Amino acid sequence: MLPCCTFLSRYTHHHLVTFLLTFFSYVLLHASRKTFSNVKVSISAQWTPSVQNGSDPGFSPGEKWEENRLFADAEEATLFLGALDTIFLFSYAVGLYVSGIVGDRLDLRYVLSFGLCGSAVVVR
Repeated sequence: MLPCCTFLSRYTHHHLVTFLLTFFSYVLLHASRKTFSNVKVSISAQWTPSVQNGSDPGFSPGEKWEENRLFADAEEATLFLGALDTIFLFSYAVGLYVSGIVGDRLDLRYVLSFGLCGSAVVVR
């Protein structure tokens, strides 16, 4: 028998399913941590007054955004969104460190299950 076939024959269907579920859970977990960084530019453009935001021809952009704008200008939006992104990534780094310590002391299956489910709830 070939060496690769004996290697693969040791694993069952449950091993494959467990591997795939864990792998794709990690892929989605790590993909979700960068979503805010990817949309900062869109948020800044939408929440600041600009000519592009005036879709109604009857109003000038200044009138349209006088009551509804979140930021006074793009610089203020960039500063706030940058600080928010920094806080998020710092919290993520601290969480990785703490989860590593907890994972060394507790059963890894429970830590991973709790971490992935908690991340799914928070990102949702």
